[in-house]
Amino acid sequence: MYLMRHNARPLVGLVLFCGGLHAQVAISGRVVDENGAGIGGVRVELRAAERGNPNVASSDPAGNFGLNLPEAGAYSVRAERLGFFVYQGQGQNFDAGPSQLIITLNHLQEFADRIDVV
Repeated sequence: MYLMRHNARPLVGLVLFCGGLHAQVAISGRVVDENGAGIGGVRVELRAAERGNPNVASSDPAGNFGLNLPEAGAYSVRAERLGFFVYQGQGQNFDAGPSQLIITLNHLQEFADRIDVV
């Protein structure tokens, strides 16, 4: 009987540990421009409403990024890179398990008009 109780403790610990792993949210995402081309070097930040610490990733040259969030819930999303408008989204819900996120950034554009008055 003592051996059974001794062997059950590691098994219970393993079950609790694996249960904690399933509560995590794994995000694979891509940042693209208005034409659908990937954007590298984008800083992507996800922040839970209750917590102050952001989860941060940077996109690779093809625009891909990955993040692991500690728990499911609502997160604010911010993506920024020089030469593009900043993307800010509030209340993006992520469920436990794998999720995908696609962010579209628009290029900054300068418009100039010229009026000749005679």
